[in-house]
Amino acid sequence: EHTVLEDSVHELRLVLWSAGRQSHEVWRADMAPDTVPHIAWVTPEVVTVEIKWHERVQGADANGRPTSVMMPRQTVLWVDVARDQVKTIPEVPGDHLYVSPSRPFAALLSPNQHRVSLLKPDGNILKTSPLPDKTTWQQFHGEDNWAEDGVHVLLDALDAAPASPESALRSYGLNVQTGDLQRDWTEAPSVHKAPATELHLTRTIQEVKLGRRTHLLHPLWLESSTGGEQPAALLAPDSDAGKISPLGTSVLYLSDRAALVTPLRIGPKEPFLSALKARLQANAKQLGLAMQMYAADYDEALPLPDAGLQDALEPYHKNNALYEGFNYTFPGGALPAANQLGSTQLGVVEGPGGQWIIFGDGRVTWKPN
Repeated sequence: EHTVLEDSVHELRLVLWSAGRQSHEVWRADMAPDTVPHIAWVTPEVVTVEIKWHERVQGADANGRPTSVMMPRQTVLWVDVARDQVKTIPEVPGDHLYVSPSRPFAALLSPNQHRVSLLKPDGNILKTSPLPDKTTWQQFHGEDNWAEDGVHVLLDALDAAPASPESALRSYGLNVQTGDLQRDWTEAPSVHKAPATELHLTRTIQEVKLGRRTHLLHPLWLESSTGGEQPAALLAPDSDAGKISPLGTSVLYLSDRAALVTPLRIGPKEPFLSALKARLQANAKQLGLAMQMYAADYDEALPLPDAGLQDALEPYHKNNALYEGFNYTFPGGALPAANQLGSTQLGVVEGPGGQWIIFGDGRVTWKPN
């Protein structure tokens, strides 16, 4: 028997960001310091986060003396970023998750249990197939050893017991769509090359100094290969890793012990900025109306800035995405007389090249920077 020992732990969080830059924490757990998350996209809306770590447990040696050992642990989070749903798929230590770099297929290889489980895009098991009983798996290749079809991944194994003179190292092609293993895989292992995209991630190193102390940060940048007026955008000032979704519609990155997903918009700049400006104008009008309705219910007064305006207004609009770029500028308390509301600023919504100003009578006007 083993008992878990107290040891230093780190918190790992998974946070989703909406198009309105509203964050929503969907998963949190305490993990050991050696936790290593690995991320992969299954579809443009579904991402897997495979987590491996060690847990110190107390047991006894052959002579009955107490001892402690580090036991491997691992699990998989199956995240539907469109529906804010997280499913946990427990793994047995030694399992290997394979996610196709170009097709919506995934498989969980369990060499210790001699089976491979094919997973649907929603994380449920589609089919479980047995592995050869007398095979000892030697090497598990990663995403760089997928065939160009995005269906077969290369595995190496001994076909008999390791001590047997007849044992031989063979290559297998695992079909993650059917679960079939093709022995003596003849196709040369080749690096799967994802379709070329205009966007890519770059992780740089930045040295930060304060007095005699020096700290290294790893900023993560989203860059465009076509150049332009602003060819790069900072995603995170310090990030462990990141991946763009297969269709380039979202990016997932690890920062500050959290996994974050944010949408990407690709298209001509001017139409996008015009649409964004119009959407923010509509948001400003709805916020102005919500503040008017709130004031009507609370003796013509608005909350103080530190009293939680968003929570106070939520019953009047039911849409937290309205707060994209919003700043509450009214000091709170009683509103002025009705004939002064048209010149009383309640807040602003920051937009491309300017801001929408919300006035007490519900009117909004555009002010360029």
